[in-house]
Amino acid sequence: MRDQLTGLFSCDEFVERLREAMTVAQPEDFRLVVLWLDIKRFDRLNEALGFREGNRALADVAQALLFAKRAGDTLARLGGDEFGVLMPNTTLSTAFIHAQTLRDIVKATLACYVREACRSGREILAVSPPDRDSEERADVPLTASVGVATRTPRAVTAEELLKNAEERSRLASREGGDLVWMDAPRTLQREAWR
Repeated sequence: MRDQLTGLFSCDEFVERLREAMTVAQPEDFRLVVLWLDIKRFDRLNEALGFREGNRALADVAQALLFAKRAGDTLARLGGDEFGVLMPNTTLSTAFIHAQTLRDIVKATLACYVREACRSGREILAVSPPDRDSEERADVPLTASVGVATRTPRAVTAEELLKNAEERSRLASREGGDLVWMDAPRTLQREAWR
């Protein structure tokens, strides 16, 4: 099944492909990685430019992500402004680097829509929480928060693995967004990288 707006796989198809990948991978194989990308502050773009332009922006993001995905990976629109990437046979370090690249692609793709809104006098930049090292607040453009999850003894179903990736994306958003959040492979301590 395909998402009508973007042409990417639907969430249901993504989950089905994830289930298939999990049956092929051994239970102790931690090289099955799922990314959950959530566009932060996308609702502001819809408010500023309207839903037609918002849909066009989502379709553009989907095409940019599709162009950047690796051969063998599965890309889907999970809903609204959320995308998923299934990365079989992938180390966490490779997944992290690719997640950063995809996050940057989302930001670059949406930058033209931010400029368009600004040219028409509409403000869509959001104010970020204060930087940990500063008392000042700064404008942050539309960007993505990315959660990275790998198969663990606690994530034994496709739904649990996808939920873990979504939770990490939410944690990244709570920290202000524009970052990749994943568990450290050996210590299982949560770490985030900008």
